[in-house]
Amino acid sequence: MRKRHESNLAERKQKLAAILAHEDQMYEQEFLASLETPEQVRAKMAERLATLKESREQERQSLVQQALDRKFKMETDELRKEETNFMIAGCQIEREK
Repeated sequence: MRKRHESNLAERKQKLAAILAHEDQMYEQEFLASLETPEQVRAKMAERLATLKESREQERQSLVQQALDRKFKMETDELRKEETNFMIAGCQIEREK
């Protein structure tokens, strides 16, 4: 009975060792498959750089357009006068509240 128990124990140890080795091999393969090559890293970085450049250029264009609009308003007397009147009217409404 003791020998049978020991042989069962040894058999279970072997099975568990085989399962563990198989899982280790699977995790190793999964890890190696998830690694990025230097070319993939460079491609990701180039894509990110292009995205950042595009967003910065859009921000710059927006600021330029705002500055041009402001310049146009300040150079046009009628628009400046209307804007001033609009602000005065807004202040008067606020005072009345």
